[in-house]
Amino acid sequence: MVGTAEAGLQGVRSQVVRVVFFDDAFRAAFKHAEALCSDAKHKIKEIVLVIPAMANLKGSTSLASFLGAEATKALNKGETAVLSGVPVTLKTERTLSGLTPNTLVICAYASQSMMDKVDGFGQVAGVIALPFAKDVINGWMTSWSPLVEGKQPRQTISAAADGVVLQAMKGLTATAGVATSVLHNSDKERVDRTLRILRRKDHTLDAMALRAWAVGNGWAPKAADELEKLASRIAGLKNKPTLDRLDQAEQLYAFWVEKASK
Repeated sequence: MVGTAEAGLQGVRSQVVRVVFFDDAFRAAFKHAEALCSDAKHKIKEIVLVIPAMANLKGSTSLASFLGAEATKALNKGETAVLSGVPVTLKTERTLSGLTPNTLVICAYASQSMMDKVDGFGQVAGVIALPFAKDVINGWMTSWSPLVEGKQPRQTISAAADGVVLQAMKGLTATAGVATSVLHNSDKERVDRTLRILRRKDHTLDAMALRAWAVGNGWAPKAADELEKLASRIAGLKNKPTLDRLDQAEQLYAFWVEKASK
């Protein structure tokens, strides 16, 4: 299915497609990748195959067996393979860098950390994930609701099913520097204050669900990690958190409530 070649192409922004396959279904995953590459609307110009470590493409691993000896040898040597005329390069989670809007990323033996790293590069043409176990990328799946086995989308409950929480999160997304890898002190204080207001008003803070929503709505994964930690800490307080400038907090909360009611 995959042959050897040398190539390098660039392109333009395309709509992101996200798909997950289970149980080392490499044949189905690469067949889906081939279909995506053949569809001009995705504008795919390169495929990056990501593995946890080089050992995952050595010996008789399921991925090496699927790719075949010729393509496996080429990729292990740092050369390029080809799928439907599109160049395929190999990266490990550690060496992954420089993804472009024309890249289709295939994540073999995927973990949540691998998916977070891919998300951290921003816009790509598509992502196909093959997790090493059923539940290891649940956070990524909750964030993006990908196609499962290339067919039906996974239905998830909104991380911000509470309309007031949703408006508060939208406000943070619009005003804080959430697209950077680490929140600046002022942004962290804004997140902390927002969560404290919600907690004082008896809203549930589901830290994992908030993180998933954040990643799916423009937050860098590491910034979303900080959100999750703050939400977990504030949700776990025995008493309602203290706040200064209570009048301003009340006005902000009233604004969220009004927005949620529309």
